[in-house]
Amino acid sequence: PLLGPALTDPFFDAALARRAAAIMAAGDADSARTTSKTTLDGVDCPIVRPVGRSCAQLAGPAAKAAARLRDADRATMDRELSPSQWSHRKDLTPDQVVQQHCDVLAAGSKTARDALSALSRTWLNVQYDPSSPNATLDVFLPSPSRETAAPVLFYVHGGYWTALSKDDSAWMARTVTDAGAVLVAVNYDLCPAVDLDTIVTQCVRALAWTQTHLHGPIVLCGHSAGGHLAAALLDPHLAARADVDLARVTGACLVSGVFDLRPLRRMYVNDWLRLGDDEAASALSPAAAVDRIAAALNDHAGKGVQVLVAVGEHDSPEFRRQSIQFAAELSAATERGNSRVSLLGLAGKDHFTAIEQLADASDELTLCLLQLLGLLGEAAAVADESRGRASAGTDSGQG
Repeated sequence: PLLGPALTDPFFDAALARRAAAIMAAGDADSARTTSKTTLDGVDCPIVRPVGRSCAQLAGPAAKAAARLRDADRATMDRELSPSQWSHRKDLTPDQVVQQHCDVLAAGSKTARDALSALSRTWLNVQYDPSSPNATLDVFLPSPSRETAAPVLFYVHGGYWTALSKDDSAWMARTVTDAGAVLVAVNYDLCPAVDLDTIVTQCVRALAWTQTHLHGPIVLCGHSAGGHLAAALLDPHLAARADVDLARVTGACLVSGVFDLRPLRRMYVNDWLRLGDDEAASALSPAAAVDRIAAALNDHAGKGVQVLVAVGEHDSPEFRRQSIQFAAELSAATERGNSRVSLLGLAGKDHFTAIEQLADASDELTLCLLQLLGLLGEAAAVADESRGRASAGTDSGQG
């Protein structure tokens, strides 16, 4: 199967993964470019870890997948774009995979929100757009000694634009704030109550609010549908819907995102999204705006912008293809500038566990995110503290 179960652990090079992770942890961009460069459809793409057999070997299959899906029927599209159908956790049904994910995010978010609220380190239910009661966000602050101009993680939740909320977006708040960053968890109206164009506008306005009220460098992060929305914020055409300064954005972490909306027009989610024709879907697709996004990234002063595209080994074929292709095309388009695009394949992770690991301060994706925030030096201390809390909880649980 194309990018499916056949491309699992036999094709993951654990040694290369460790070397590449060490390169990124050291912040050695030049070494990463020379030792981890591969090709997708003839486009150079620096990688942090190979996805499947590596981008180079997936070049042909990825191109064929895009062409094949243009004529696929709805049943095929539904399966290709339903990540729960591809999870390696065979002890769970697809519905149980989704429900477990929702439970993990909700429970973890409540625990973190309660803990940080008790320390007076939250601003909750802040209205960023008066046009909708759902246009709110939560802010989670580091300790007061680290608050001034702290880096900001601007997180946009997933849920196929139809589910979840900011209340499910704080499960990694302790990890982020303990490292010295601010977490902004964005809420937005959901389809079908509003259309996707409205959601994009709300996220732009949320980013404008964040830039007005928080003064540190900003790293965008999103998962699944949130990966699409975070990537859309890099498009200057869409960012112009509010007073957003893209120069304040220093990084982006796009996890299992949807970057080309056109295939979604022929699957069940569009019953709620109502994307319209290909032109309308393209207008909101980061994959169709690569040149504009690259131009904005290349105009960035200083060290440029680091963009990390991450996708799970056991994500769906189309989600993996889109991540590989978007990273490759954006990398090629930014090659002459000072920004860098990297691709991270998450071994042993599916669409849902890929993002859940951000609660673990010692996990590779978390370390990469802390690097984007300029806080990698804090990672060891945060990981030790996290392990200490877990150990204390285990001890108390045992009586």
